[in-house]
Amino acid sequence: MRHSIPEKGDMPNEQIPLSEEGKALAVSKRNIFSNVDRCFSSPYRRAMETAEFIADHPVIVKELHERTIGDAREDFWLKQYEDHDFRNPGGESLNQVKVWMKTAIDSIVGQMEEGETALVVSHATAICAYLLSYCEIEVKDAANKARKISFHGKEILNGRFQPADGFEILFENDIFSDIRVMEKKEMNIKYNHLCIRNAEKKDCEQLAAWWNDGTVMAHAGFPNGLGTSAAEIEKQIADDSDETRRRLIIEYNDVRIGEMSFYVFENHRYEIGIKICESDYQEKGIGRVVLSMLIEELFRMGANAIFLDTNLKNTRAQHVYEKLGFRKTAVHHDSWKNQIGELESSVDYELTADAFCNLKERL
Repeated sequence: MRHSIPEKGDMPNEQIPLSEEGKALAVSKRNIFSNVDRCFSSPYRRAMETAEFIADHPVIVKELHERTIGDAREDFWLKQYEDHDFRNPGGESLNQVKVWMKTAIDSIVGQMEEGETALVVSHATAICAYLLSYCEIEVKDAANKARKISFHGKEILNGRFQPADGFEILFENDIFSDIRVMEKKEMNIKYNHLCIRNAEKKDCEQLAAWWNDGTVMAHAGFPNGLGTSAAEIEKQIADDSDETRRRLIIEYNDVRIGEMSFYVFENHRYEIGIKICESDYQEKGIGRVVLSMLIEELFRMGANAIFLDTNLKNTRAQHVYEKLGFRKTAVHHDSWKNQIGELESSVDYELTADAFCNLKERL
């Protein structure tokens, strides 16, 4: 895995830390690696911080460090892939990096037991140099550092190698046998009959029906509904990610009954929303359970605080939020107008992990 997004600034390469955005991105990857047995990291600060946000007690391996560029007097990025022995004065070639990266990875694999998994956090050039031992790498767009990586004729990656992205590599009898791009683990939280999962293309018709229903949307300020379409919603959820925002579907016995969402802000603050949209499932205690499920997961993903707002008239929701441990932080009287021009008031709430009261119960 490549380290997360570093801070920009003039400092020694090995001391560059993660940016705030990079920290949030690293934290969001925890759920992908929740079951890894071991974690190893480059000694460079941005890699170590990435590993520490994701796993407990990562082991530092000196040979996983980034390639030394040296005195770059020309545009060398393309040239290094055309000639793997090319190096800048005082720098290292891809072939040199390949040797010590392969030595490091072989040592890690040799330490592992059958069936174990390990997370290795390193750097883009170092990882690609290692892959040259097994894969073909072709530059597709030098200006944007886009590569095409293939293994035995199978395309693995065609584009940029982004921060906090990586590859899953399978070793059989300590031999490199397969590789694929690291999959993004989708949210799929289950508790008894309930499930919270990512909204998908197949859900857009249902979401449009709910969002266009004034009875469902009245508390959100849209008593006439949003007047949107499945196609418009599909475009919106196509940009969803755990690092920015995510629309979620609530299911009860595989039946869609409502939706949730979370938005990610600075300092690992998450804003959430919920609607039980099907009237047959309202006022049955489901809301407090699915809220507990989502809140528990977001704190596990690294949220420092969770906040939301609700209509001042929605006293039932306020009661649930306060039972969950949310603290009322502000009341805004006549602060906004709904769809038909009526003044509305809202209440702000915030929750921290130490105040959270999990209300999951058997349904």
